[in-house]
Order: sequence, then structure tokens, then C-alpha cells
Amino acid sequence: VDWVGQTTYDETWNATIEERFGWLNSFYEQFSVERGKPYMMGEWGVAPKAQSGFGDDPAYVRRMLDWQRSQPKVKALIYFSVQTDKGDFRLSSYPESAQVLAAAVSQPRFLRELH
Repeated sequence: VDWVGQTTYDETWNATIEERFGWLNSFYEQFSVERGKPYMMGEWGVAPKAQSGFGDDPAYVRRMLDWQRSQPKVKALIYFSVQTDKGDFRLSSYPESAQVLAAAVSQPRFLRELH
């Protein structure tokens, strides 16, 4: 395995956001940090309101961006921006979240080398 990765969405799974980010961090520590592997968030996004109860959630996007900035092995985030039979995940459907992500992209964190 050259890279490790996860998938996460703004959904409750009957857990608080603190619990969900705790799980995220635990996986990151165990599989990326302890094994010396680069990490990518292979799929993440704002979940449709009908599915998650949240919809446009710029606070979640900020939280995800803050988390990745604080983790040095995070090298890539891939936003899941499509419409499926399970709902509309397109970032264009969530203007406040899109604005937060656009501001972050204007100050990119480049993948220059693997550590």
C-alpha cells in the first residue's frame, strides 16, 4: 500500500461531529502516521438534506479543511461532486459550502513530495 485513504460525508450516523472527526483522526493516526504513508480523503462532501438532514453546511467544509491543514500527511482531498440516484452531492447545489471551498482553493496546499 502506497497511500491510505478514507471517505466521509456530512452525515450523522447517530454520532456527533466530534465523534465522527474522532474516528477520522483515529484512522489517520493508525494507518497513515504510524505506518508512514501519505493520506488522501478519497471521497468527501456535503450530503443532500433529504439524506443527511443538513444540506448546505459551510461549517462542515471549514471543519474538514481545518482538519486536513493540521495533519501533515494529508496530501489530497477529493470532493464528491455528482448527482446520483441517492441525491445531489454537487457542490454547485450548496452555495455557502462552495464559497468556503473556493476560498481555500485560492490558497492551495501543493503535493510536492511525500514524507
